[in-house]
Parts: sequence; C-alpha cells; structure tokens
Amino acid sequence: VGLRFVRDLEQGKKTLRLDKVNDVLALFGKEVGVIDKTRE
Repeated sequence: VGLRFVRDLEQGKKTLRLDKVNDVLALFGKEVGVIDKTRE
C-alpha cells in the first residue's frame, strides 16, 4: 500500500478499493465487510 493511497483515503475520496482498504486494516487485525443494517 502506497503513501498516495493512504492520502487519498484520508482526503475523502468518493470511491475506495476495498481490497486495498483491507490491506491497511489488516495491519490492525481488522477488515471491512458487508453487514445487515439494523432498523431502529
């Protein structure tokens, strides 16, 4: 994962490469995934 990707991620880019986001999150033992939305 490059520095530019991290900068783009932090600058509120409209699109994300979830595979790359998960590469970064894996460093912290986390990952992005789809979950059901809870209704209130």
